[in-house]
Amino acid sequence: GNPAQSIGGGIASRIGTLTVKNSTISNNTAGDGGGLRNDNGTLTVVQSVITGNVAYRGGGIYCRDATGTTTISQSTISGNVARNFGGGLASYTQYYQLGAVAIDQSTIRLNTGSYGGGITIFRAALSVSQSTIAGNGNSGNDPSGIREGGICTSNYGTPAATLTNTIVMGNTWNGQPSDLSRSGGVSADSRNNLIGDPNTAGGLTNGVNGNIVGASDGAGGRTMLNMASVLLPAPVSFNGALPIAPLFTGSPALNAGNNALIPADTFDRDGDGNTTELSPFDERGAGFDRVLDGTVDIGASEGVPVIVGVTVQATSPKTAEDGS
Repeated sequence: GNPAQSIGGGIASRIGTLTVKNSTISNNTAGDGGGLRNDNGTLTVVQSVITGNVAYRGGGIYCRDATGTTTISQSTISGNVARNFGGGLASYTQYYQLGAVAIDQSTIRLNTGSYGGGITIFRAALSVSQSTIAGNGNSGNDPSGIREGGICTSNYGTPAATLTNTIVMGNTWNGQPSDLSRSGGVSADSRNNLIGDPNTAGGLTNGVNGNIVGASDGAGGRTMLNMASVLLPAPVSFNGALPIAPLFTGSPALNAGNNALIPADTFDRDGDGNTTELSPFDERGAGFDRVLDGTVDIGASEGVPVIVGVTVQATSPKTAEDGS
């Protein structure tokens, strides 16, 4: 853990290309970007953990005026705190520019900020694929009435976010359910997502484009989907792999994704030289297949065995799919 009076407690980068791979950035503090700050450049974080960092803006990661794409892939951002916006990740671009943030096969969980506890985006195109954004919230009383606990996108020149095969649930703002932005909005092209709160679903509708929004209230409407029926309460690690938010057996996210929306194997995780094929593994990597039983699960990881009160050695992730 490192302290920085100004920016980038763990790492600070300006006007260049920064790649963070197979790394842990933890327990750092800074004015902006507790774990990492990137200014006017391109940032790639892959197969890494950003956790326990604290800042004024961007507790885990803060990107300012990024001229290239910020890519978060196969990584976990968890337990970070921002006293202002973007507990997990914040991207802020000046009005005369438009940035881009792409997140795939990643877990963003249990982060806090004054608003945008998980992710805050100002003037950047946000795409989130095959990821889990859950249990994020705000760290204080924000009376504005327009902020979100999960994903907050500004309506000032910010394109609507696009989500695919992604879980967003259990996020709160001022103690109330708050999953997706009501300001910047969510693209109607978003598909095969699971959103916990139907009242903060960014305009997504249950049953349209494969999206699962809330749960049936028994009277023809939709109500809050209990996170305990979908995910384990806290990130856990299986066999030393990255900490993830595993699915419970019987979770509605099981086999509810769309195989055509699986991200490409850009970083060649299986070492076969093919970076255009669909990703063969989930967030954890080798040994954890991305698809079981023919259809991909929604979220960052495929189903894994979860038995409350029993220690389990996860030798085969198949067992969560068929319950055996």
